[in-house]
Amino acid sequence: MNRLALLPLGILLVFSLTFSAASAQTVTGAVGVYYVGAEDVIAHAIARAAPYLVLVDHPELAQVYLLNNSPLTADRLRTIGRQVQREEVGLVVFCGDLFPTDTAELRSLFGVSTFGLAAGKSTPAHVVAGEADLLHQAIAWSSAPEIYARTVISNPNLLLPSVTTREGAPLVQRVRGGEQTQAFLVGLWADDKSNATWTHWPYFDYFIYRLVAEAGNAPRVLSYANYPGSPVPHGNTRLFFAGGGALALLLSVATLFRARRALYLRPDDASQLPVEQSHTRKTTLTTWNTVGFHRPLAGLLSLLGVSLGLFVPYLIYQSHILPRQLVPWPQVLENWELVTSWLLIGGSIFDLGIGTAAVYHFADQRFYAPAESFHYFQFYFWWQLVSGAVQLFLISWLTIYLFPQTALAHLSYYFLARALLQFPGFWRIFQLFFRASQRFDYEQLLTVLLTVGGLFVQAVTILFMRRWGGNHPQLGEVLGSALGLGLGLYLTEWAAFLIGMLLYKIQGYSLRNLFWPTFDRPVIRRMLSFGARLTWGTLVAPAGYLIQRQLFATLLPSYDAVAAVWPILLNFLFAYEILSAGLYRALMPAMAEAHAHHYETLTRYYAGRGVHYGIWFTCFLLALLSVLGNCFWCGIGGGMPAAATELLMPFLLWGALKWLAWSAEESLIALGRPGLRSWIIWGGQVLRLTLIALLIPELGLGGIVAAYLLGELLQGLWGWYAIRRQGLRLHLSFWQTLVAPAGAALISYNALQILSELFWQPEALPTLLFLMAVLLPALSFYGFLTAFLGGWDAGGLAELRRAVWLSGLGFPVGWLLFHAVRVGARLSPLHGLFSTKLRSSAEEEAQALTIRQASRW
Repeated sequence: MNRLALLPLGILLVFSLTFSAASAQTVTGAVGVYYVGAEDVIAHAIARAAPYLVLVDHPELAQVYLLNNSPLTADRLRTIGRQVQREEVGLVVFCGDLFPTDTAELRSLFGVSTFGLAAGKSTPAHVVAGEADLLHQAIAWSSAPEIYARTVISNPNLLLPSVTTREGAPLVQRVRGGEQTQAFLVGLWADDKSNATWTHWPYFDYFIYRLVAEAGNAPRVLSYANYPGSPVPHGNTRLFFAGGGALALLLSVATLFRARRALYLRPDDASQLPVEQSHTRKTTLTTWNTVGFHRPLAGLLSLLGVSLGLFVPYLIYQSHILPRQLVPWPQVLENWELVTSWLLIGGSIFDLGIGTAAVYHFADQRFYAPAESFHYFQFYFWWQLVSGAVQLFLISWLTIYLFPQTALAHLSYYFLARALLQFPGFWRIFQLFFRASQRFDYEQLLTVLLTVGGLFVQAVTILFMRRWGGNHPQLGEVLGSALGLGLGLYLTEWAAFLIGMLLYKIQGYSLRNLFWPTFDRPVIRRMLSFGARLTWGTLVAPAGYLIQRQLFATLLPSYDAVAAVWPILLNFLFAYEILSAGLYRALMPAMAEAHAHHYETLTRYYAGRGVHYGIWFTCFLLALLSVLGNCFWCGIGGGMPAAATELLMPFLLWGALKWLAWSAEESLIALGRPGLRSWIIWGGQVLRLTLIALLIPELGLGGIVAAYLLGELLQGLWGWYAIRRQGLRLHLSFWQTLVAPAGAALISYNALQILSELFWQPEALPTLLFLMAVLLPALSFYGFLTAFLGGWDAGGLAELRRAVWLSGLGFPVGWLLFHAVRVGARLSPLHGLFSTKLRSSAEEEAQALTIRQASRW
C-alpha cells in the first residue's frame, strides 16, 4: 500500500524526464519574421517559437514585420507602410518610450492622420477583452497582469480594440479591413521594468506567437493547448499523467477488493485483531490515562509553546522569504491560492467529513467496544485511499483533456501539482487517531511538523524545481516554483505520516487495527451519515472565499489595494488558529466521551473551560498583536501599506471573535449534531456575504470590517444558543472569564506600548530581536496579571500544573506561565474570591470515568 501511495511522486519525477520527449506538433507553414528592435523578451519569445516562427535577415523574405520600440527613418516607415497597406506583409508594432513618439510616424505606417496618442507610466490598470475578436477565445485575458507603462492610441474608425483596460483604454488593436494579412498595434511597453510580470505570464509567449501568426495569415494557427511552448501537458506527458491517474484508481480498488476477499475467505482474522500489544498494557493509571480538562489544555500548551517561538520566523517566511525570495512572482501565489480553493471544495465533497466522523465515533465508543472502535479508522483509511485515487484520476483527466480548451488552461500544472496532495489521502490518520485517543502531545507534534517543518521542506523543493524548470524552457522557472510548492507539501505530509506511525507503534498499538478492512455495514452507514451532515457545512468556507473575492472586485473601488494586503492580514489571523487547532479540536473528543457516558456535569465543565480559555488567550493575542503587528511590518516587512494599516485593528478584532464560532462548532459535533452545525455555518456565511454586498457600497473598506465582525459575532451567538437548546448550559465565573483577562490585556497593551517606544527601532535586525525578546515575557506577564486580578483559583492552578507536565514540546513555555500565574495568585488580594463552582462535581465524574475506563482495559 505504501508503494501504491508513492505513485504520484513517481509521476512527478518521471515527468521531469519525459517532458523533453513530448511529441511536437507537425509544422504547417512557418511564418518568416523580420524583427526590428532590441534583443529583449519579445525577441526571445520569437526565438522560442521556432519552428513556427522563423527570424529572417532580409525584409524580402518576411511575411511579417515586427517593430519593437524601435525608431525608424521617415523613408523606412513609408516603405514599410506601403507594403502593409497593400497587404503584402503583416505588421505587429510594440510601442515603447522610443516609438511611436508622434502621430506622424503612425501616419506613415497606416496612411491615416487622425490618431490620438498618449504615452507614459500611469497607475496600474486591469486588462480585459475588448470588442469581439479571435484573440478573445485564444487567451484568458482575465488572468493577464496589471499594466503600467503603455501607449494609448485612439482611432476607432481604423483600429478595432481587441484588448482594453477595464476603463476602456485600448491596449491591443487590430487594423480594420485586413484580408490577406493583419496589422496589430500593441500599447504594452514589454521591456519596461514596471511591466516585468507580463514576461512571466503563462500566455506571454503564446501571445507573441498568436499576433505574428495571425498577422502573417499562417495557414494554421495553433491553439494555446496545442502550442508546444505553452505550459500545458503535451504528447507523451499527457498520456503519462492520464495513465498514472487511471493506474492509481485501479490499484486502489484492486487492493481493497483483495483485502476484503481475504477477510471473507479467513473470517477468523477479523476477530483476532489485538486492541493493544501486551507489553504496553497498564495496570496503573498515568496522567494521560486520567480523564479531565488538563488533557485538552495540555494540547493547547503543546502547540502554544512552539508557536510563540516560531511565530515571528513564520511571519518572516510568509511575508518576506516566500513572496520575495522563493516565489517573487505574485501571480504564482495567487494562482496557487485560487486552485487550492477550488480543489478544497471538491476535496471536501470526496472527503465527506470522514476524518472528523472517525474521531467522534472512536471517542464515543472506545470504552464500550475497544476493538470495534478501530473499525472507524479502518474505514477512514480505505475511504481516503480510494476517494483520493478517484480525485487524482478525475483531476488528471480534466486537466489534460478539458481544461486546455478553457480559460483555465494556464492553470493545468497547478491543478496537477495540487492533485498530488489528494492521493493517497490517508496521511492524517495518525494525527486524527491521537486526537481521538486524547494523546494531544503527539497530535500537536505532528501539527507543528506539518506547519513549520513544511516551510523548510518547501523552501528546498521550490529552489530545486525553479532550477529544474529553468532548464526546461517549455515549463520555465516560474511554473517550476509552483510545482515546488506542491512537492514540498507532498513530502511534508509523508514525513508526518511516517513519524506518526512511529509514535503509534511506541504506544503499542498494532498497525493492523488501522489498515485491515474489518469494518462492517453499520460502521459504513454511521460514518457516511455523520460525515455527510458535516460536509455540506464545511463546503461553505472555500466557496464563500471565492464569492467574496468576486464581490470585493465588483463593489470595492480600492480592491487592488485590499487584494495586495489581504495575505499580510491573514498571517496575523494565523495566531488565533492556535485556539482552534490546539484547544477546540481537542475538546471535541473529550466532550464526546463524557457525553457518551452521560456525565453531563463534566461535559458542561469542558464547554465552560473552553469558553474561559478562549477569552483568556484571545485577550492576550489582541493586546500583543495590536502593538507588535505594526512594529513587525515597519521593521521587517518594509513598511505596512496604507490599506493594511487601516484594516489591521479591525482584522485583529475579527480574529478575537473567531473563538466564539469555533467553540460552538466543535461542541455541536461533540453532542452528535453535525447537521445543526452545518446549518449555523451556512447561515453565518450567507449573513456575511449579504452584509458585504450591502455595506461595501456605503462604507467602502469599513463595510468589509463591519460585515466580518457582525457575521462572526452573530454566527457564534447563534451556535451557543443552539447548544443551550440541546440542554447544555454553561456556568461561568464572570470575573475569572471576562473581567480579569480584559483588565490584564489592557495593562499588557500599555506596557508593550511603552516598551516599543523605548526599545524598538524600525530596522530589520533590531525589530527581530525586540519581537523575540518580548513574546515569552509578555505571556508570563499577562498570566501574572490575570492571577493578580483574581482570575485563578486553587483548582485552576492545579489543573494548569497537570497540563504543563503533559505539554511535551510546550513544557518550557508552560512552566514559565504556571510559575508566573502562581506568583500572581500568591500576591493577589482577590485570590480565592472567585471560583468555578462546577469543578468539584466535574472532577468527581472525571475520576469515575477514569476508573470505568481502566476496568475496560
